Amino acid sequence: MKQSSKYSFFPWRLIRAAFMGKSSIDTPYLAIGSIEEAEYFISRYGYDWSNPEHQAFLIKAYNRGLEFVQEQLIDPFPEELVIPEPIRKCTDMRQLVFWANPKAFHRKIQLWACAMLKVCHTILHLENDFLIDYFQEARRQIFERFDGHLFVDSENKIYLGQDKENLIPLHHFEVKKEKNFNSRLIKLLHKAENTSATIHDRIGVRMVAVNFTDTVAAFSYLAKTKIVVISNIAATRSKNTLLNLDKYQIFMNRLLKKFAAGTISLEEIEKKTQMEFDRNDYLIENPVIQEINPHTLGGFKAIQFTCRHLVRFQNPTYTRLNELKEKMLREKSSPYLIEDVDSILESTKREIRFFFPFEIQLMDKEAWDQNQHGEASHHEYKQAQLMTARKRVLGKLLCMTEEEIEASQARLQARISNTMV
Repeated sequence: MKQSSKYSFFPWRLIRAAFMGKSSIDTPYLAIGSIEEAEYFISRYGYDWSNPEHQAFLIKAYNRGLEFVQEQLIDPFPEELVIPEPIRKCTDMRQLVFWANPKAFHRKIQLWACAMLKVCHTILHLENDFLIDYFQEARRQIFERFDGHLFVDSENKIYLGQDKENLIPLHHFEVKKEKNFNSRLIKLLHKAENTSATIHDRIGVRMVAVNFTDTVAAFSYLAKTKIVVISNIAATRSKNTLLNLDKYQIFMNRLLKKFAAGTISLEEIEKKTQMEFDRNDYLIENPVIQEINPHTLGGFKAIQFTCRHLVRFQNPTYTRLNELKEKMLREKSSPYLIEDVDSILESTKREIRFFFPFEIQLMDKEAWDQNQHGEASHHEYKQAQLMTARKRVLGKLLCMTEEEIEASQARLQARISNTMV
């Protein structure tokens, strides 16, 4: 008989996921040995399966996941994939979790169970994002920062600024549309950290200046007017694939020194930064950026950064309680009841406050024109995201025949048995 000890079972798959920054949804199976263990797993995840409301919520998320997989990951593609009937008709999430163990059932069912759990896990993070309840308020407050700073003339041309003598012409100004649920789901399914907190561009603004000088001037204006507060920029999310800042700074400093010495006029500076300016000399050649998004295509040229806005508004719960207290005082209700309401009021925040991210993209007209076509286009970007999400969710189901699936079941079961020794 084998003795049990602290060395008898090291879950290497889980250790690697935790120690090396691997996502749990990239693991090939769940080692759940029974329905009871599956129910315990669900409870530690955060849901009580014996609670009818929790059951209904999980099943609703699962059905939404089935619809997503069918419509987004199967129907548009040529492979003849069919979601097995036991998976389609499953109404017990404990059963699905149990099926994710290769020893529990047929290997094909195990692969599909894993695929559906990946999608469900991501849906649950989207559904339980408390910030989404305040999204419209956050959006309203963030765009208020730009109020009074955009000017449209009689010819429908857009300018950034308040002083009509020093307006910065914009070729294009765009507010990012709100992502629909499937877009957010695909975005999370391709990320290692697939939680809703990692979506930083739900709210965004794109400014397209006429040239490089106006692109830099636009940022300077945003910083000067505190539309963008520098200390609230998320440093790890800044990305510049457009402008060689070192070369451009040297170029501008030389011109400004000449202006200070009186050897050049503002008109001449304007001419040298526009008409006599060779843009190609100042393009960034090999941008060194942190890998924020592997699907940002190589041809995309822009300066991007993520800011944080402190959203603040009156807590409606506090307001209602305060109104209730005033009504009770007017109606001379029981002092004990009024005291209870007072006690609740004292522990209730008057204001709800949280930081919400918003993204700003800056580029010049030429970069904008290039970004609209070819490999840098938004369509190509979204397709790359979808393909990664599809491969990540369906995995071996995309490339294995029925015979290969059968053969892999025995190999995987043996591997699991060996890790348990």
